[in-house]
Amino acid sequence: MKHLFRFLGLVLCIAVVFSGSAIALSGDEEVFGDAFCEPLNPKPGTPFGVGQVAVLNDVFYGYLGDTIYAWKPGDAQPKRYSSPLPAVPEWKEEWRDQPLKALYTDDQTALTGAVEYIAAGDGALWGYNTLSGRYGQITEQGITWAAQTLDTAGLFQGDTIMLNVVPNQSFVSDGKLYIFGDYSNPTATYSDNMILVRFDLSNGKLDILETKTAVGCCLYKPGFFLLVRHGDSSSMILSTLDMATGALEDLPLTVPFPDRTREGLESVGGLTYDPTNDRILFSMDSQVWASDGGQPFASVAKLLMESCYSMPAWVLPDGRYAILSCSLLILGVD
Repeated sequence: MKHLFRFLGLVLCIAVVFSGSAIALSGDEEVFGDAFCEPLNPKPGTPFGVGQVAVLNDVFYGYLGDTIYAWKPGDAQPKRYSSPLPAVPEWKEEWRDQPLKALYTDDQTALTGAVEYIAAGDGALWGYNTLSGRYGQITEQGITWAAQTLDTAGLFQGDTIMLNVVPNQSFVSDGKLYIFGDYSNPTATYSDNMILVRFDLSNGKLDILETKTAVGCCLYKPGFFLLVRHGDSSSMILSTLDMATGALEDLPLTVPFPDRTREGLESVGGLTYDPTNDRILFSMDSQVWASDGGQPFASVAKLLMESCYSMPAWVLPDGRYAILSCSLLILGVD
């Protein structure tokens, strides 16, 4: 569907960040950039780039066209990982506001058979399709769909193929698929337009976890998510969310956040957690900020672009910070 191409042209940018007195051994890199993507472009001259990235066991998997490419620190460039996958078909405007059953059979088959989104967790790389509810594990041979399907009807706008919940990040943990995404609620304000939904992979059932105005989400300590949430007009709150109980608990951390507009509030992105150093990182104001062991946040690196809430991020084994950006700029470091 049209919204699936919102991440086209993304580039994975990696910057050195400093933890205490130790300096990461490797420098800046650009992964899945133009130099890599353009030679693979089936339609030269049209936008083409990595659509999504998932990370498993320190390997970055990028979904590019109909193929997964893998990259790990030390690789000169990504390498083909999977056989071609059933890719999302090119959007047709006549599909808008139409129920799936009203489309041509070939279109229905292409839409429901595609690997739309990828996720990592529970020791595997996963793919799923929101229209059909199909999901499965992705290996070098492609995807193996599970017999169980997900009850995804609640993700859509009425009887159309337009998503009400557009996945921003996807995680698999303890037999559950979690989707943190944009929520297209016409009555919502900017402070409550994100949602975290959960599917039980054993029975396909969906439920919604209350995140209370979260704009960022990442995996935290085992069994928990870390959220960055709107406070008042000039503050942000960091909270943990218990995956088992859904309980929210605010952390005693102050985000260095001056008074600003709605657009400024939404510039907080790239939230991630480094378990090795008990370190929380995010990006804001063209900088990367870090808190070590619950200490106050400090700026640890410079960005060459503004961040936004939709940017996912990770920490590499050598301590570097990786952010998936909506520009082709490489992260800079002081």
